[in-house]
Amino acid sequence: MPRAAPTLRFRLSDFVGNDPPSPQLEFIEAPEFEVAWIGGQGGGKTVGLCAKALMALLRYPGSRAMLCRRTYDELIKTTKQTFFRVAQPLKDAGLVDRPRNWEYTEQTNLVRLATGAELSFSNLEDETKFRNLEQTWIGVDQGEENDLDLMMYLKSRIRQTFRQKEVPPAGRQFCVIANDEGHNWIWRRYHPNAVGYQSKRRFIHSTSLENPYLDPENLAEMLAMPPEWVNKFVYAKMDSSTGRLLPDPRVIASCWPPAGLDVYLAVDHGESTVCSAHWGFENTTEQSLPPGIPPGWLCVFREYWLEGGTVEQHARNIQAMSQNLKIVSRVMDHTTFRLTQARRGGIRSSIADLYRDCGLVLTPSVGNPDTRVERINVVHGRGWW
Repeated sequence: MPRAAPTLRFRLSDFVGNDPPSPQLEFIEAPEFEVAWIGGQGGGKTVGLCAKALMALLRYPGSRAMLCRRTYDELIKTTKQTFFRVAQPLKDAGLVDRPRNWEYTEQTNLVRLATGAELSFSNLEDETKFRNLEQTWIGVDQGEENDLDLMMYLKSRIRQTFRQKEVPPAGRQFCVIANDEGHNWIWRRYHPNAVGYQSKRRFIHSTSLENPYLDPENLAEMLAMPPEWVNKFVYAKMDSSTGRLLPDPRVIASCWPPAGLDVYLAVDHGESTVCSAHWGFENTTEQSLPPGIPPGWLCVFREYWLEGGTVEQHARNIQAMSQNLKIVSRVMDHTTFRLTQARRGGIRSSIADLYRDCGLVLTPSVGNPDTRVERINVVHGRGWW
């Protein structure tokens, strides 16, 4: 028998405050089956997504909702942490049956209300685990991190079942929040100017400036970033070119660092066994280097790219291409240091561990992409070849 709705009555202001940003309010109240919100950083998107999930749970006791993000680490640190903060009034009212220890690091990744409504948290790195999934509501945080095929497959998991008959069609939704990535799949599917736009989908746009709760100092720091960064992460202009944050480097004739000059190696191991690597150096001498690199300027002089290779092949090739170079730093994307690989005996390892086992020891990159973008733009201003 379906459980009753809670006798305690909650207002939306209990979760988002008395003066929510108008885009956030529009997103929460949007009734369409598919709702997408692209906005600037700090615009209240994640809070809005969590509040929208809570309203679905409260309105329909039979709800089976899910909040997702691409990686497990980001899911826990951002989406789940925000949900536990926004949902605190439910816990204080005694409406949460599970987890009993109200802590976002709780590993069960399931919230169950006394009404029977449930919300789970899931990463999106393995789509096979969704094959038998049946949900009434799904929300995706940072949707631009995923491709359209995965999102449409996930959307297909929203369906009516015998267990969920008490949730009417109006209670079933697929919701996405995202940063600006230009004319990516979100823009093409939801923007009114895109070909094939359908009225059953809602598109919402906002800038960082529309959130009255955003820390003024934080906003000032964001507005002081390079113009490309501001257009993308503050104003979310969605121009066809805004997916690019970095300017083009100057292209020069082939060159090679002088013997003894420090060289920096960056390795990027992508999905489907793709690997790329780049070698670069800074001209720390007091004279121009052939073919005319001024002192203090940086040059990327060698590139490696291979699809379909094994980690062993990549490591061997990169080491061979690094011979006779004075490499002082070997860096790989910090996400490759996550323990995502299973070994015998239940031991977990990382992609970086596999490279290390093949003789290529790497260090993780700085985790904040904003910082990396800012540094690259500064470098480009000084000269980048």
